Amino acid sequence: MRKSVVLLSLALLCGPVLADEGKARKCVFPDSRERAPAWVCNAHADGWKLTAVGSAAHSAAGTAFMEQMAAADARSRLVRDVRRAVRDKLRIADKDDDAVTKDTLRGVKVLQKVYDANGTLYVLIGMNEASAKKLADSIAAEYRARQQ
Repeated sequence: MRKSVVLLSLALLCGPVLADEGKARKCVFPDSRERAPAWVCNAHADGWKLTAVGSAAHSAAGTAFMEQMAAADARSRLVRDVRRAVRDKLRIADKDDDAVTKDTLRGVKVLQKVYDANGTLYVLIGMNEASAKKLADSIAAEYRARQQ
């Protein structure tokens, strides 16, 4: 019985990969069949402790505005992910992420940019290990202060 549960779990986890006849799944832009760089799908960059991808729709305000919006989206995702990880590590049941406002994002760098066929801009940001630790420590301190 236990063996069949494990096999079922593996089938559910690996099903999409196996259904592709052993081929690696290609990264495509959302709502498109256009191939995208792998970092758009996996938000990974070698040598960076934390990474996140953000996007901004095409805007008449120009590319600089779009880059700011995409980077802000990526930073928001990065902080949300770190908050969730810290909350889980501290075993805090609080789900009110908006209450943590003193997060510091020093050391964030835009690593990659790409536009899809619709003009949507995708950016990959990264944070080094020292900055990531400071961010996690800051969030942990905020959660601990709220728990007292």
